[in-house]
Amino acid sequence: MRFLITVAAVFFVWSVRVATAQLNPCPANSFAANVDYSLNPNGLYCLVSNPRIRTPNNALARLADPTIVKIDGTYYVTGTSDDMAVGNFPIYRSSDLVNWSFHGNAFSGVNVGHEITINNRKFCDLWGPQLYRDPADGTNVWLSFTATEAPSGTNYCAPPSPHQSSDYQSIMVATVDRAAFVSGSFSFANAAMNRGHEPMWYGYTPDNNSPSWNNPLLFDGGAQVGHTIPVTGNASLAGPDCGDVYSVGGRFGHRCQGTNTWLGLDSFIFFDPAASNKRWMLYTWSVDEWYPPSDFGAWDGNHVAAYPMISNAQMDVTADGLHIPLAFRQNDTNKPTPTIENGRAWFYAPAPYCPDPNMMGDCRGVAEAPAAYRWNNRTYVTFSRNAWSGSAYGIFYRSIDGTLTTAALSSWGDASIDEKPLLVASNRAVVGGRSYGSGEIFTGPGGRPYLIFHAKANGSTIRYTYFKEL
Repeated sequence: MRFLITVAAVFFVWSVRVATAQLNPCPANSFAANVDYSLNPNGLYCLVSNPRIRTPNNALARLADPTIVKIDGTYYVTGTSDDMAVGNFPIYRSSDLVNWSFHGNAFSGVNVGHEITINNRKFCDLWGPQLYRDPADGTNVWLSFTATEAPSGTNYCAPPSPHQSSDYQSIMVATVDRAAFVSGSFSFANAAMNRGHEPMWYGYTPDNNSPSWNNPLLFDGGAQVGHTIPVTGNASLAGPDCGDVYSVGGRFGHRCQGTNTWLGLDSFIFFDPAASNKRWMLYTWSVDEWYPPSDFGAWDGNHVAAYPMISNAQMDVTADGLHIPLAFRQNDTNKPTPTIENGRAWFYAPAPYCPDPNMMGDCRGVAEAPAAYRWNNRTYVTFSRNAWSGSAYGIFYRSIDGTLTTAALSSWGDASIDEKPLLVASNRAVVGGRSYGSGEIFTGPGGRPYLIFHAKANGSTIRYTYFKEL
């Protein structure tokens, strides 16, 4: 696989096949869409119109953080849904990545704004899903995602200022019978199909045994693991701050469980073909930037790591199963400097990928939304950097000649590893400008690698899902 880097191009892409039509200038609001492109005279890739993913009422689906799975020749896509106020995951299907139909919602409950009840449990802020199949499991389709669970008596879905419900998110997983899913008559976490215990929390136990009151499920995800945590025996909050934990029905929720530990966003399950389908969970980990807001510790920001797994719902912390760092919050070509905005610590990255480090609300120097893909005997790890709402948000990658284990950084704070841009805007100095993020590589038509990702237009926070052959 060879890479093309086109100077001043909207995209840095793999082996791009460019249509012959010429557009000058790019049409209004034209940015990455589906699989056909044209090259305009100034070298920018512009949109060639194609049908796109639409809601049941024929509106363009507002779908971010997209994910895709192929089952029996049909592609299924979902993502973070502004159309459903991030309270459910609408799923769409297609046989060709061009013509799409609404397939159904992931969960049968009716969301009220950003809240939904699943198996008598209240959840809110459903983000960053992944649809996937386990190569060793021909029965189920799996859905991992980020959400906040708010047990009765808690205010986690409407916490007092300055907190927001997303401050309490965790990573979860639910399943559905494969045949029911394909038929279109389905619901993840369906109690009638013996899934009343779902969604399940992702986490680990100190001894890798099943969780219990005396062996709680823990959620450390960063440079340290094994923290002692406060746990209450009921559904009341232990407190509103970082490190506080509640428990209900044997499930444990948390903010970030103390310094350096919050496992809380953007899960991606990867079965490594180079290691006999060894199962990994890639994820974003973070620390709390509220307490104190002026403390710019070594781990402030978002980072990417991976845990090996002993099941599709539990991570492995044995001596030979420790988690590994994959991307530090910054890289030598994307090095941020801290600043305070509205009492919070943000990181702003300078050139080349964020020309104005003083732009407020833009260019946050983070690593998030990881994914992995094996192609031509190499492992590709992708992730997004900078503020999701700004023009500097883009998709970056690393290529490894080996298993995912060999992709580990030399240390948790290693900023020297070589990274390359895969999809970035040509103008990254526009506050709230056009940008691309949350890329996931998959095998598409003809057995060729494709990228699914979201794109955001200028001056908008609405994101849509697109595809690009690589």
